[in-house]
Amino acid sequence: MIRTGKVIRAEGEDLQVCFEPLQSCENCGMCGGRKESTVALRGKARAGDWVDVQMPDARVLKASAVTYLLPLTGLIAGIALGTVLFPQSDVAAFIAGGLGLAAALLALKAIDRRVGKDEQWQPRVVAVRPPEESPGAEALPKADEMNDSLK
Repeated sequence: MIRTGKVIRAEGEDLQVCFEPLQSCENCGMCGGRKESTVALRGKARAGDWVDVQMPDARVLKASAVTYLLPLTGLIAGIALGTVLFPQSDVAAFIAGGLGLAAALLALKAIDRRVGKDEQWQPRVVAVRPPEESPGAEALPKADEMNDSLK
């Protein structure tokens, strides 16, 4: 998957890139209704440049599957275990489900830390275009405006 974003901050090879949400994300609401999202990544560009950022499709699919399925599995496994251990108590099953969910979220955080260091899982800048060469340059906020809002 390749997405185009605007570099809002560049310090050496550390970039802060702002992306517009995908059209398929419009009705989701998981981001709290933000109009753009920012991502930190490594590459060579200047503030104001537009960059094409690539993340292999298979990696995006695997990351999405783990992100959604691991917590759901933890919740269901916790409820099932709570029901087996405490068959007469719905409250205990509910609490066990919460504990299973919490354990799955901790595991997800550990996986994220480990995978975040792996070069294969990092998005890469594959193209850099100066601001004047990019269509839709008005679509995202100017680099100065984003830097002010990040402070």
